[in-house]
Formats: sequence, C-alpha cells, structure tokens
Amino acid sequence: MAPMRTPRFEARRGSRWVCAVGALALLAGCGSTVEAVWDGGTVDPGTDAGSPRDTGVVRDTGVVDTGSTTVDDVPEVVDAGAPVDTGVVVVDAGSPRDAGPPVDTGSGAPDPLDAAPRCSSNLTWFFGNSLGDVMNPGEACIACHTSMHRGPAFQIAGTIYPSGHEPTQCIPPINSAAGATIEITDARGTVTRITPNLIGNFHWAGTLALPYTARVVMAGGRSRAMMSEQMNGDCNSCHTQAGLMGAPGRITIPAP
Repeated sequence: MAPMRTPRFEARRGSRWVCAVGALALLAGCGSTVEAVWDGGTVDPGTDAGSPRDTGVVRDTGVVDTGSTTVDDVPEVVDAGAPVDTGVVVVDAGSPRDAGPPVDTGSGAPDPLDAAPRCSSNLTWFFGNSLGDVMNPGEACIACHTSMHRGPAFQIAGTIYPSGHEPTQCIPPINSAAGATIEITDARGTVTRITPNLIGNFHWAGTLALPYTARVVMAGGRSRAMMSEQMNGDCNSCHTQAGLMGAPGRITIPAP
C-alpha cells in the first residue's frame, strides 16, 4: 500500500516596511504576513479509508471516552439503564447566597507610566513645523506657537503616549490613544472633553477659567487624573520625558 503523502506548508513572511499614513505622510510599522502554500499533495486512493481513526469526538452511543487514542482501549458499552459513575458529585446549591461586594483583584499588568525610557514606535518626527496638528509630538505646543508668532492660540495642548518616558518628537504608535479622552474641568465646573488625534496630539482653543483639573479617561472607564489644579495649559512643557514641575513623565494612558 502506497503511503499517504504529507502536504507541505511553507511560511512566506512579508517584509516589514514603512508606509505613508494618508496625506499626512506619517510613518507606521505595517506588520508582516504569513501565507500557507499547498504543494498539491494528494491522498493515495489505495489508502484504507475504512480503518478506524480517533477523531476525539464523543458520540451519544453510551461509550465512555477515556481519552485513549486507540480503538482497543475504548471500554465496553454501558447499559443505558444502569447509572454511570462519572466521578462528578452534584450538590444541591439551594437558594442563592449573598457573596458580598466584588473583590478587585487587579489585572496584574504593570503601569505604563513606570516603563523604562523608550520610543514605542521607533519612529521620530522629521517633517519640522508642517502637516498641521500631527506635528512635533511631545513638544511644548503653546510655547512654540508663541515664540514663533505663528500657529493657533491654544488654551490646552499636549500629547498622550503609551508609556511614561518617551523622548520628544517620538511619534506614538498610530491610534495608540484610541478610546482615550482628555477631560478638563475648569474653575467654574465646566467640563471640556478633547479627543487625541491618530498620533496622540490634542489641543483646544476655547475659553478656560483657571485653575483647572485634568484627567485621561478611557472608553471602558479607566482613568488617570492629575493630583493638583493647574494654571498652565501647555501640557508638554511639564510632561516631558523625565517630567518637570512635579510631573511624573509623559501624559500616559491609564494602567490596564
């Protein structure tokens, strides 16, 4: 009997490249792909298709599956009328009981604010003062606009990063801040919510009564709040790679 031919699979790994993001010409890692290829192998027609095979499927035949991989090890059919000892003890739970308040066990994941210094994307901004609101991530936006006498006059501006100590002009991974909102509450209690763009930059040019408080809120409810009221809306002037004026580092997405 001719042996069954084994199909050949080979992995073709696509190259990792740098691509433009829309008209902004941003750089982002595009990943890689793996393609499985069948080499045309066939099963020899002479193969005995009728021989028993272990399919791992338990059919309703009364046969107890012991996990054995051979036909010879399958036990005899049990009389359906007799009770079968499954080894499972069923306890009458009775009425529902109050389990008390839920216990917060935490995710166990480290806080990204505490991550070692790094550029998460390994991509640095090199387009200078161009391409609008995606320019110069990590730079002090308001100070730059003021010193150059150009650009919009923002009340609030900054960059949110996926970890706490990213270098200035490191481009955050595309959409790494997706689902995040910058929530500003001013001295009058007015709440303003700002959505970061695709590289994490955010800005707002409305009226702001100082001082204000701020926090980052994720779509699922997780949040990271500043510990004190603020008078300066140029967020990246304090939220630098190492942190200034008491800031712990970059504005960072909340811990998982």
